[in-house]
Amino acid sequence: MVMNAQKAQPLIKIHELEKKFPIRSGIFQRRVGYLPIYKDVSLEIFPGETVALVMPPKSGKSIFSRSLVQLEDISSGQVIFNGQNVAKARRGAQKTLRQKMQIIFDDPYMAINPRLTILDIVGEPLKIHNLAAKDDVLPQVKSLLKTVGLNPYVARRYPYELSGGQRQRVVLARALATNPSFLLLDDLFAKLDPLLIRPFTKLLAELKQSHNLTYLFLTSNLVEAKGFADRIGIFYLGEMVELTDADTLFSNPAHPYTQYLISQIPFEDYALEKKRQPIQIAGSYPDILHPPRACHFHPRCAYASDVCKSEKPEWRKLNTAVSHQVACHHSERFFE
Repeated sequence: MVMNAQKAQPLIKIHELEKKFPIRSGIFQRRVGYLPIYKDVSLEIFPGETVALVMPPKSGKSIFSRSLVQLEDISSGQVIFNGQNVAKARRGAQKTLRQKMQIIFDDPYMAINPRLTILDIVGEPLKIHNLAAKDDVLPQVKSLLKTVGLNPYVARRYPYELSGGQRQRVVLARALATNPSFLLLDDLFAKLDPLLIRPFTKLLAELKQSHNLTYLFLTSNLVEAKGFADRIGIFYLGEMVELTDADTLFSNPAHPYTQYLISQIPFEDYALEKKRQPIQIAGSYPDILHPPRACHFHPRCAYASDVCKSEKPEWRKLNTAVSHQVACHHSERFFE
């Protein structure tokens, strides 16, 4: 599942990444199986790109994001950042890598220490990475707060004095303190008021240009991905089933699950919304411990045939003008 359309070298390369947890049972807690979270995930992200991965709710987005920056061990596969294997980097090299790879979690209430002032929270990475002298910490923190749209006076405040949107901006300021080149956004808008999403998206777009940033955005909301990402990958049961640019995904979805997700998005125009006919799919989301054989989506798919029940679809590139990859036996029929 690797994308090679761009001529530039990828900033980050994810190769056949897999994460599974052992299942233990009995008095002696013997391992009786594994709980797979995601598997066979491969992706190249190029400098200056915003890539969104759309995963169902409660499907392990945070585990996936933590694995990329080695806050969670991976079971197999590789994460190569700027030519260096993140998992095999030595302690000193990992510190440098984490300086350039920053993660912003979904919950700004849990991501910062409520006992620290905003000055201490945003200034902490400056001290850890020796990026500022003692007298320079306050001016740099104020500058970072201003960069993310906060008044510098909040530096002396505590988190409980700020709103959820302001806290998320504090977390963003802390991430920018190390001058990263890659930001991993873990369901960034999940805890934000819907009215705050658009200005926050605008801020991220401005920071991307001014700070030469590359984004990987994990979400369960396809609408958020559409308005934010250059390329979008769709996940089902821990595997990527489609990957292409945002415009192509919405105009020519090549996987039945993607078609289903798009059909659920309401129109803003009332007249069009009255005519909208959402796609209905059978059954419910499968048990991850006992996934369907071959194509995981086939029990719910209206296009499923015998081959879908007996052979796992290969991850392949469609014969289209744009780079469009999919794992489905019947994708070509959607372009006839």
